[in-house]
Amino acid sequence: MLGLVLHDDILILATHLFNQDAKEVMNFIKDLAHKGENLSNALRDLSSLFHQISMAKIIKNPQISAEIKALAAKISHQDLQIFYHFSTHGSSEIALAPSEQIGFEMTLLKMLTFNSAENIAENITENIAEKKTVKIANKISSQAEWEALTVTLKFNVAAAMLLKNTIFTDFKNGVLTLILDEKYSNLLTENIHLEISKVLQNHFGELTIKINLAKPKSQTLAQKQSQQNDEKKAKLQEDFLNDKNVQKLQQTFQAKVDLQSIQAVENISNAENSEKSAAINR
Repeated sequence: MLGLVLHDDILILATHLFNQDAKEVMNFIKDLAHKGENLSNALRDLSSLFHQISMAKIIKNPQISAEIKALAAKISHQDLQIFYHFSTHGSSEIALAPSEQIGFEMTLLKMLTFNSAENIAENITENIAEKKTVKIANKISSQAEWEALTVTLKFNVAAAMLLKNTIFTDFKNGVLTLILDEKYSNLLTENIHLEISKVLQNHFGELTIKINLAKPKSQTLAQKQSQQNDEKKAKLQEDFLNDKNVQKLQQTFQAKVDLQSIQAVENISNAENSEKSAAINR
């Protein structure tokens, strides 16, 4: 655990999540906020906990605590991977939310919504003629669930790129229907379609994938990621230009900031803010 928020608080929050108790989750978030806890840190601690639970499900280690083992028994490995995806991505999105609490709540609501869908009764039908069972498990029903699934399953680079530009339509009677942004029609080759079908059939069982070309009426995952990157870059540039030391350098040397060179410096600890770097041209 990162130790940023009380260990027991994170365990309790995870328990409410795994029990799909939305009311308790929301009440607990309010209590954390009331106590003045940093919710961004709480989300990072939650990601760390999901990692520990995932390791506990795979590796037998007598040193694993009873609390971690108990939580590991409450959730499937598939759900855990999706939860980890939501929590890590939520950490980058929380800064864009109207408030830290709203960003934290929305991230956890995604987990609750997806987990609820995961527990819908499995559709199992028997094909007597072929003497085999068709099993559609872990049925998805929303764009958020579809995006989480596409980044969790192991597609090759080309297939992953195509799927980032799709919109989920529906999943009925063993047919998964998607809309592919028509600008990326060149990606829809027979080989890529076969790759997508293979991976999804390994996950869901027998199914048919139907991909229609059209202009999306809502944002694809690729568009969301591009927008988030643009917003982060704009915020980084604004913060840099507003820095008093940078302004002083500009005035002293009559320098001009090369905005395109401004980048976040990764993997450097700082109590409150990550440092930034930029080339300043005369």
